[in-house]
Amino acid sequence: MLPEELNEIDRLAHYYRSALWTALSVVVCMGAFAIALLGFPDTQAGGLARTIWPMLTIVCVIAVGGLQAAKKKADIDPMGNAVESMLGDELYKASLNRAYRNGFFGVLIAQFLLIAASVWIGFAQPVATTACATLVAGVAVTLLSLLFYDR
Repeated sequence: MLPEELNEIDRLAHYYRSALWTALSVVVCMGAFAIALLGFPDTQAGGLARTIWPMLTIVCVIAVGGLQAAKKKADIDPMGNAVESMLGDELYKASLNRAYRNGFFGVLIAQFLLIAASVWIGFAQPVATTACATLVAGVAVTLLSLLFYDR
């Protein structure tokens, strides 16, 4: 089916999945660089992250610009009936609740694993590294769950 033949709800669903994948990619990339900067500043990974970190702002701007261009190309009205029907859908609400629950359990499991890793590996700044990694894990698990449960 060609993109021109898709109805508004199909275009919205395609845009929604693209936005979720973009958000997941940006969060994981920024989180990985932040963890490298905080946990291993004197290693080669920390040096690479320190060098590339300023360019991540440009990547974020490009990602947001790409999403705006995709929204304009898909001709999606943010206040339209398609958005209201998607947000009011019971299956969407159920998948959102399951994704939040998975994100919560992901954060709990990440806390245990990161505390053990900070003892065994020895991060340069263990509290900040653990907090950053927990945040990234929670958001990543929530977004991945939402992508998985999305119909």
